[in-house]
Order: sequence, then C-alpha cells, then structure tokens
Amino acid sequence: MKLLTVCRSTTTEPFDTDKMALEFVNQFPQQAFTVGQELVFSFMDKKVLTVVVRELEGLSELLLVIILMLIIIIIIIIIVTATSCVAATVCLRLLQVVS
Repeated sequence: MKLLTVCRSTTTEPFDTDKMALEFVNQFPQQAFTVGQELVFSFMDKKVLTVVVRELEGLSELLLVIILMLIIIIIIIIIVTATSCVAATVCLRLLQVVS
C-alpha cells in the first residue's frame, strides 16, 4: 500500500520510516483501506499526520492459488482422518459385539 502524507506545514526533523511502518501496522492491525481514504496517524511525539491512501497492492494470483491448494489438502487430510477414526470405532464396536 502506498500512502501520501498530507502536510499542512513542513519540518526538517527526520522520520524513521521503519519505525513509522511498524507503528502504522500496530495502529491499524485489521483495517481495510480504499484508494483515496484519508486517516489520521500519530507517530511518537511528532505532529499528527493526515494520510491519504494512494495505491493498494494485493496478493498475486499464483500465491492465492497456492493458498487455496493448501486449504484443500488440509480439508482432505481432515476428512480422511475423520473417516479412518469412524471406521476404526465401528470395527471396535463390532469386535465387542462379537466377543
């Protein structure tokens, strides 16, 4: 995501962009953004910044396909495991009835 900082005044004070990025993620952990959205961001003891979302980036299609394939494999494993457990339980009950 690319952000545009709207400054009403300028400063020569340097900003640690790595720390700013971490703080931004901490302040907006599960926030969904849209292009053009404005928000207020405070960083350490600096002035409050007005930020505008300029561009959004998403996961690549290949990565999405890989994630979906992994989810399908996990579901198959769960189904096979559950089926095996049910079959084993039925076999044990049949053995108990027979003996």
